[in-house]
Amino acid sequence: MRGISEAKWGRQDTNEKRFRVKLEDLDLITGVLRELRMASLRGAAVVVEGEDDADALNRIGIANLFLVSTEGIRRMCEELEGKEEVIILTDFDSEGEEINERISEGLTSFGVRVNRELRERFKKAFLPYSRTVEGLKDVFEYLSFSGLIFREFGVISEVKGDERD
Repeated sequence: MRGISEAKWGRQDTNEKRFRVKLEDLDLITGVLRELRMASLRGAAVVVEGEDDADALNRIGIANLFLVSTEGIRRMCEELEGKEEVIILTDFDSEGEEINERISEGLTSFGVRVNRELRERFKKAFLPYSRTVEGLKDVFEYLSFSGLIFREFGVISEVKGDERD
């Protein structure tokens, strides 16, 4: 099939779904991942909700990851107060959006710059494929497996050529 790559995923929902990665989306996806990776390597903190979210991003070279604090938003803001930039990548569901807003408001009150634009571009690139950051692991693995992207982001999983079919 030319122009569209397909894969099945069902980790997020009880019903198996089919998603399509449009080749025209690859520029957006790789661009936003490149920008996120560079920002994290420059020292920007990347805030995620849980260990699985951190693992998904860590597997593609995103550094400087912080988990949402179980001790509260204020405690987290105090921990991140010295950072020049914070990127909040909570899930794209209503709970994740609410957490994002609370953390953003708290960090702003501490004088920390929250990069909302990068979150929005990340959301635009990946929301068609997953509502959770942890669910992106399936997307990353599929795209790596397909050989469509991630040459510059490193190998996510070792796959032999004859296993691709």
